[in-house]
Amino acid sequence: AEVAKSLMDYSLADKDVARLLRSLDFHTKADRTQALTTLLTAAPAKNDAEAVRRDQLMIEAMLKLPEQKLADRADMVEVIQRVLGRTKDRAEQLRILKQLGTKDSVARLIELGMSGEVDSTSVAAFEAILAADKGDDLKPIVLAQKVETASRAAEVLALCNGRGTVKLMSELLHDAKALPEARLPLAKGLARTDPGSQALIDSARSGKLPSEVRFVAGSALRSSRKEEIRKAAMDLFPSPKSLGKEPVPPLAELLTKTGDAGSGEKVFKTTGTCANCHQVRGQGKVVGPDLTEIGSKLTREAMLVSVLDPSAGISHNFESYSALLESGQVVVGLMVSQTDDKVTLKDAQGIERSLLKSEIEQLKKQEKSLMPDNLIEALSTKDLIDIVEYMLTLKKAS
Repeated sequence: AEVAKSLMDYSLADKDVARLLRSLDFHTKADRTQALTTLLTAAPAKNDAEAVRRDQLMIEAMLKLPEQKLADRADMVEVIQRVLGRTKDRAEQLRILKQLGTKDSVARLIELGMSGEVDSTSVAAFEAILAADKGDDLKPIVLAQKVETASRAAEVLALCNGRGTVKLMSELLHDAKALPEARLPLAKGLARTDPGSQALIDSARSGKLPSEVRFVAGSALRSSRKEEIRKAAMDLFPSPKSLGKEPVPPLAELLTKTGDAGSGEKVFKTTGTCANCHQVRGQGKVVGPDLTEIGSKLTREAMLVSVLDPSAGISHNFESYSALLESGQVVVGLMVSQTDDKVTLKDAQGIERSLLKSEIEQLKKQEKSLMPDNLIEALSTKDLIDIVEYMLTLKKAS
């Protein structure tokens, strides 16, 4: 306690204060508590710089008291909140939150996991939530209907380890509210572990695995280190065949390859048939999304998946609908417009068809994309790599 009190009389930099306090060896709980009490009851700081140093001293003293219930001490909580609000160091914020939990710690850990780059701090923040049995608090952000939020949260969760992670990811993967952009990283996260891989196999066998993750799950599981998982994956998720009936390499292998953008542009406009549905800089048909700036929006992995499994990530406003008419005819296309008495769908040829609602027996949103899912059969593996290389060059003008 005397050492802690005397430290406040020196003009020490924050890092020096932290180093000194970490080196203190308070032998008993009573000694530690006395040191902290001395800091909390000292005379008011003379200036802002001294107040900052004193807060840091108190934080370090608190970190020596992991058994103390800080949430019950308003004076301690106030110090924690001040330091958390002041520091921009994400690793330091995590250290404090993990050891000095307060009532809003879960909310702060979520904020930490969702800020900055996806890194070890982001993952550790989510893992701290899982370790505290607060995994349910992560569900709303993974199930958010904003793509950026849901995909980021799912990406971080997919990298987590620890108790209950596989169960939580599996629940979220099968939740009807989950966006495709969240399901894809969740499927990859499950495939990282043996229990998660088995959960994907069981889901596929029961017919419950969401269609948009079948390609990603199959690609990962066919490369599993466990023979029984690999064999099951070969049966449940047969490898797609390219031109010449050659098996398409696993996604992990495709990601290591680069192609020729010039050749890719030619394939895009000819045998790839991409221009039949997509425009690039005003050329092509307007059926699917305009790809003029696709290179600024999707990663190489996302582009590969979009070609190999178009239903894996159907863009908003480009969902396909099936209309069963009284005549028995079925019209499939993108929803262009819908009024009280009429529905207009645009088919794969870009033809708009207006249908009277009085003639429609059933109108249903399709799980599958209007884009053909066997497109790869018309391409070689080289064609696929070249097309992706070309699309990566289609960026927003700076």
